[in-house]
Amino acid sequence: MKLNFGGPLANKQLKLTVPPLQVKSLNVCFPRNLPSGLGRYLAQDQRIPLSRSTLLCYCASMAADGQKQPLHWYVTKQSATAIKRLTHMKMYLLAILLATLALVGCDQQAIFDKFIPQGEAEFSKNYLALFPAQDFNAIEAKIDPALKDVSLREKLKAIADSFPAGKPKDIKVVGVHTFTHNNSSQLNLSFQYEYPTKWLLANVTLEKTGDVIVVKGVNVEPLVDSLENINRFSFDGKGIAHYIILISAMAIPIFILISLVLCIRTPIPKRKWLWVIFVLCGFFQFSLNWTTGVLNINPLFFQLLGAGFFKPYPFGAVVISVSLPIGALIFLWRRKQWLLAPVSEG
Repeated sequence: MKLNFGGPLANKQLKLTVPPLQVKSLNVCFPRNLPSGLGRYLAQDQRIPLSRSTLLCYCASMAADGQKQPLHWYVTKQSATAIKRLTHMKMYLLAILLATLALVGCDQQAIFDKFIPQGEAEFSKNYLALFPAQDFNAIEAKIDPALKDVSLREKLKAIADSFPAGKPKDIKVVGVHTFTHNNSSQLNLSFQYEYPTKWLLANVTLEKTGDVIVVKGVNVEPLVDSLENINRFSFDGKGIAHYIILISAMAIPIFILISLVLCIRTPIPKRKWLWVIFVLCGFFQFSLNWTTGVLNINPLFFQLLGAGFFKPYPFGAVVISVSLPIGALIFLWRRKQWLLAPVSEG
């Protein structure tokens, strides 16, 4: 096959042999596979790996319209189209990621309400109402006998003094933890009390055996504000660790998804499905409590898409976790070897 080129190779013909179809790999690298004259001519566009389909499209295009455009012009045009498509793909992936994050927090309160044991929650509310009323005999009657001692009454009075006078404006269940073993269940319920000038967080631990409920513990502590405001997602007073984790949580999933597309499109000699799974996961997790700023590191952990946004309940703190995209990085490093494999074999 003979091709005509413009520029420095104008008025010259180059005989180019297209690799046969039975060759396993479809990729060639022009600056190393073509004669030195054409290699120097393409040097201004750097060494761009091209596929056999690109070469054939160029040959067909030149033969169809009789134009004598230089090969690097055709390659640049095709590269611009590929970059445009890649940009659109990044935008689509970002839109999907934002939509997913929006759906995660959708109607979280309704989901949380389904896990609240209504009977035990009502029992706990009625029990906590005994403290402002100073009904210590009724309080002690429902406490586990193993917890009763000479200092119990003083402890109960201290808890009762934590409640201000008057009725609360609102009482919300803000936490539920349940542990069941055989016929016995242990429940830990947390309530937020809103008063005109004060907020309280009350915690009640119950043990239920059959239909019998006993109180295993009570704790009441003041809050500076409602849990919704304390744990809301804001940037006030946040340090550099918050910004690093947040930016990483947005960038790593996009990087992994782009690597996944490249993995699917790359001719991998063996076990491509294992590489797809490897690319999808991040390893060595970093988790940040957005409210407290506490950072936890879990080296023996893998995470899908390398990032996560977790809020255990509507009133809890946001926990953002990121993992290193080790699979995607190793794939991109190996991909260069796979694409250049025909060159080294030739």
